[in-house]
Amino acid sequence: MRRNRIVLALAAAVSVGILAAWFPTSSLLHQRAQLAAASIQLGQLRRENAALRHQEEQLRTPTTLGRIAQEQYDLVPPGDQAYQVLPASGSGGLDGVLGAASTAGAARGSGGAAGTAAQHTRGSSGSSEPAGTSGGLLGRMLQTLEFWR
Repeated sequence: MRRNRIVLALAAAVSVGILAAWFPTSSLLHQRAQLAAASIQLGQLRRENAALRHQEEQLRTPTTLGRIAQEQYDLVPPGDQAYQVLPASGSGGLDGVLGAASTAGAARGSGGAAGTAAQHTRGSSGSSEPAGTSGGLLGRMLQTLEFWR
């Protein structure tokens, strides 16, 4: 009987010891896994940060700024004039003007496809009216709408 009590007390002590060791050990293992995941994420963020710094340095150069201004916003350097050559329309009425304006917008968005060519030349900085628009109210409205497109 006494032997059973000693074995039972020893088994209870070992169980308590295992449980007492298991909870801190499991939290330690869990924290190590979190630390490993955080260090991986930190490495990715550092690589992204370096790439963004490199991109920032490139965006500070006048050459890159000029290229972006010309490609994305259709801007030209000071002293240059931009000419937009639109394809000939089939009808001479309002539909022809609207069709030419929409074709020009589609071609500009696609980088100059569909027979539209955009050029700029060095010259005087006078104002020129885009091809395909008349000097009246309708032409100015179409020019304004084309700008916001």
